[in-house]
Amino acid sequence: MEIRDAVPEDASAACQVLRQSIAELCVADHGNDPAILTRWLSNKTPEIVASWIAKPDNSLLVAVEGDTILGVRLLMRERLR
Repeated sequence: MEIRDAVPEDASAACQVLRQSIAELCVADHGNDPAILTRWLSNKTPEIVASWIAKPDNSLLVAVEGDTILGVRLLMRERLR
């Protein structure tokens, strides 16, 4: 397994991993409630993930094995005002 910076071409697969991990691994948080899950997943689209990858203040990392994305981590630098 390798951990690397995501590239724009990773957006769709990374989005799928995020959505699947929330749906399957966060049941204690959303309780399989469709309304809660829909709200939680509403900003997990390939287009939005691509925007996270493109933003210079973000670091979206992917864990990959071969061509398969196994995990996703987003680090965001907050600007203090």
